[in-house]
Amino acid sequence: MDKNKVFNIAAIGILTQGKKSYAGRCVYNDGAGSYCAVGHLAKDKFEYGGKYEGTSLSDLDWLAMEDQINYHDTFANLLHEACGASTHDDYAFLNRLQKIHDLYDVVDWPSALRSFATVHDLDLTPEFEAAAANFTNQTNQTQENQ
Repeated sequence: MDKNKVFNIAAIGILTQGKKSYAGRCVYNDGAGSYCAVGHLAKDKFEYGGKYEGTSLSDLDWLAMEDQINYHDTFANLLHEACGASTHDDYAFLNRLQKIHDLYDVVDWPSALRSFATVHDLDLTPEFEAAAANFTNQTNQTQENQ
């Protein structure tokens, strides 16, 4: 799994949309055009209210650690096809990235994503920096207008 590529797709995706994918709880696809961090990796596969909602990355992380991943399981297979995830380390990486979307306040995403990149020794691309700067500018403008 190319972690830098996965990070950039997910991070740029959530920064560009500027809000959580939320339908009563964080979801892969909110039905209104927003996706969570992992949802951005396979937008065409995550249907609104689809069969994957409620499927936990933590569960896949645990199964991978125990060498019990079944690639006939559609969710594991979807993530494998979308980004090459296949190991405990891959699922743990995706799970931690997902938690930025789910657990952090939206205004904290740029700094949380930068910290994540540092911990995982990832390169921050010019595209990421542009998305983060645009996000910060929009957030500042919104706060000024309130």
